[in-house]
Amino acid sequence: MIGKTASSAIASLAVLGMVSETAAGGRAVECYEQVNRPAVYETVYENVLVSPAGQQVESVPAIYGTRERVVQIAPGVSATRSCLPSPAPSTAR
Repeated sequence: MIGKTASSAIASLAVLGMVSETAAGGRAVECYEQVNRPAVYETVYENVLVSPAGQQVESVPAIYGTRERVVQIAPGVSATRSCLPSPAPSTAR
């Protein structure tokens, strides 16, 4: 059985080789000539992501200093105290 299959495969290849040569006009190599064509270039414009979106945090340093104010400690007695200034209004962004 294996011998019959092998001989059948060889016969098929031989017939296929003859048919392809005949289909090419008897000149198997001559009808398939290499054709040199210049490369084709095209300019394409498209939007691409260059840098992803993000956030920046701006750090504003605190302002330190002293100021003087008059406070009432007890009725009829006043004193002068030094204290830190009130915080500056923040600028939210």
